[in-house]
Amino acid sequence: MPASEEEARLDALRRFDLLDGSFRDGFDRITRTACKLFDVPSAAVAITGRERHALRSTIGLELESVPRRALPGAWDGVTDRFVSVPDLLNSPYSKGELAHAGIRFYAAAPLTTVDGMTLGALCVMDREARAVSAEDVEALTDLAALLMEQIELHHSHGHVDISSGMPNRAQFIEDLEALAQRHPDERRLVAMIDLASPEQLMTSVRVMGTGYLDAIVQEAAGRLQGMMGPREKAYHVTGTQFACLAPPNTGDAAYRDCVTAHLQALRESTTARFVTTTTVGIAPFLLGRHKPLDVLRMAHNAAQDARLTDSRVAIYAAEQDAMHQRRFAILEAFGYALEHPEELSLAYQPRIDLGSGECRGVEAMLRWRSATLGSVSPAEFVPFVEQSAMIRSATALVLEMSLRQLAEWRAAGVALEMAVNVSAMNLLEHDFAHRLAALLAETGLDPSLLEIEMTESAFVGETNLMLSMLRTISALGVRLAIDDFGTGYSGLSYLQRLPAQTAKIDQSFIRNLATEAGNRAVVRATVSLCHDLGYRVVAEGVETKAALDLVTAAGCDEAQGFLFAEPLPPQSFIAWFKNREQAAPATPQPHTIAGAPVGCFAGQAIATGA
Repeated sequence: MPASEEEARLDALRRFDLLDGSFRDGFDRITRTACKLFDVPSAAVAITGRERHALRSTIGLELESVPRRALPGAWDGVTDRFVSVPDLLNSPYSKGELAHAGIRFYAAAPLTTVDGMTLGALCVMDREARAVSAEDVEALTDLAALLMEQIELHHSHGHVDISSGMPNRAQFIEDLEALAQRHPDERRLVAMIDLASPEQLMTSVRVMGTGYLDAIVQEAAGRLQGMMGPREKAYHVTGTQFACLAPPNTGDAAYRDCVTAHLQALRESTTARFVTTTTVGIAPFLLGRHKPLDVLRMAHNAAQDARLTDSRVAIYAAEQDAMHQRRFAILEAFGYALEHPEELSLAYQPRIDLGSGECRGVEAMLRWRSATLGSVSPAEFVPFVEQSAMIRSATALVLEMSLRQLAEWRAAGVALEMAVNVSAMNLLEHDFAHRLAALLAETGLDPSLLEIEMTESAFVGETNLMLSMLRTISALGVRLAIDDFGTGYSGLSYLQRLPAQTAKIDQSFIRNLATEAGNRAVVRATVSLCHDLGYRVVAEGVETKAALDLVTAAGCDEAQGFLFAEPLPPQSFIAWFKNREQAAPATPQPHTIAGAPVGCFAGQAIATGA
């Protein structure tokens, strides 16, 4: 067979996924039918590769493959004719693997595609010599044609991506399952090629349309297939992601170097290299131990980690995967908690007026004891929730819980004020102020008893929309505070435009105040700046008497931290509050700003408090 024809035939084998792919039950049924029809003990599908025949769907035969020249019909290539040998022992194949396995009779009908490519044969075998009749030839030829139709149907429906013509995720899953049956516990490597980040995809589609994305995928598919070696295989597993299965016994470092070289060639040749960033994630796995979808997930994680590297290639890291799985588990469990709010509670930490020594308010901190995860720290779950759509429901729940608690306290004669921390996503909700006003009306609270806290970093982004929402909230009579002041990136001109009254210096500046001269300078400068802007200043994280003396000397108006009390459940806080009230001066003098009395506001109901 001419070399060009043989290469085309081998390409067809790869296209139909016959060399390494799995054979479905329907193929096994055909070999079983052949055994019954011809009354023989053995049958197989012989797929003719470059050097060997791979024996698939075998019945009554232990061999997995034989050399290409060991089967009749493959002397000069692959025959497209029916072949039979009545007695292998009296033929040129008497020394071959089949004869050695006890086979004497052999007959085969070719598996030929519609365009004339012969990919192998459907074979029947017997341990006794026998002749073949014209009816036998016709029957086996019909079965082979039926098998070829199934192969083509299997290829075209559900196992090939229409846009690229490559095996898809379903085929990847089947292949790994088949490999796991033949080579259980074998260590293999898979590489995932991710053509672009989600942001790049969104921008490309928005500007150029989906046709541009299709063109990128088709171009990448063609180049990837051209790069694949004879023992490698590529799959189109998602819209813009491809997976490549490395040959057995490939080392991690060697495969990473090979993939890096392929990626560089792909970057230099693709027309989309200026608008997309392709990354590759490599995942080692054990056949049968890791489920195919887990293998893809591991490779996907590595491809995302690769976006943070210079080479854009990364090997799967179990630690990073564990972190992502923990994040997913937290988000999933928190969604359950919102539907079962008995898992959620608030703890309250006092905020102390440094002029009078009194506490007129609390900072409410969200606590979560999950039925599945146990107690989860706010420092762990709050950042994840704030970035999800659940922040709307979470903030609504915290507002309701904290304001109802405040109303209960005030009805009992406990004069406290409270604040709730909200995220940037909350401030972008068009109906946030309306829902806040409705809740205040429902609880009968004066809006001035509530202070909304937002971190300084929340002011970066949709500036005009957030300013509009903050002004609407302020118009209700609700006070506003900037939390974690000094850790964000707000410009002074923007801070001047905020309708806020309070700035809370982040605890990172307070914690080592007694030993860090730089921190003391920052606190003094921050207090001076905030007072000039008209803000009342609160020091967070005061844990020692030395820190209290320093923030007082720096001019802070209020302080909070473990020096006064840890976050407490409602009843414990009330007990603490009454004890302190009894010990407080009889006639405390509140601080004032521009002649107006200022109480001790606190909040951060979705805060990462201690």
